[in-house]
Amino acid sequence: LEFPIKKKIENFLEIGSGDGIDLRYIIKNFIIKNIYSLEIGNNIYKLSTEPYLRKINFCRGDALDLIYKDNSFNLIYSYGVFHHTKNFNKCLYECKRVLKKNGQLIFYNYKKHNNIFKKFGIYLENILLNLFKKFSYNNVKIFCYLISPLVLLSFSYPAQLLKFIGNKNFYKKLPLWWGLTPNDIILDLTDRLYAPINIRMTKKEMKKILIKVGFSSIEIKEVRDGLFISVNK
Repeated sequence: LEFPIKKKIENFLEIGSGDGIDLRYIIKNFIIKNIYSLEIGNNIYKLSTEPYLRKINFCRGDALDLIYKDNSFNLIYSYGVFHHTKNFNKCLYECKRVLKKNGQLIFYNYKKHNNIFKKFGIYLENILLNLFKKFSYNNVKIFCYLISPLVLLSFSYPAQLLKFIGNKNFYKKLPLWWGLTPNDIILDLTDRLYAPINIRMTKKEMKKILIKVGFSSIEIKEVRDGLFISVNK
């Protein structure tokens, strides 16, 4: 996590279970009395059968209409969910509603890019998003595997070459610069190409929305391709 949080937490909510990667990290590194995880996809049923996650309170639901009562959680965490929804602000209002007083929300969101390489990658992304609107998740994932060698050759490997010859800043301007194998980039590719909505913001735009919703103690950190945000109710 990009921000310090208490080692012991009473009630924790993750919005967007995904493949359970973050949940496993949280269980290992924090002492939490009650852990809840919300996911809109049916992959949540498979996660709920894993022995290591047996103490998690899983629920299938929507970030735009949280099923939980007001003032329920000390900490809410969400990685890459809100920017895929139809109403970004509504997600924040829902989080604020179910947070306890002084509770903390930590989430990740895509950011807007200024460099031409990232902009070109987003341009291609938008074209493919329109093509895949009616495709199933599995079909999109298969396509992503098929194009991953081309993506590696076009973006990732040139970036790694720049890194190798000593350019410590420029190589990170290329899309998917960290990729070495298809498995390195497949989750990012699938996430970007399956979601019908990708909302991107600058730090200034993000802060303006967070103030409007009524959060305090706003911290925003720019990372690889997005913004990590920490706020309090």
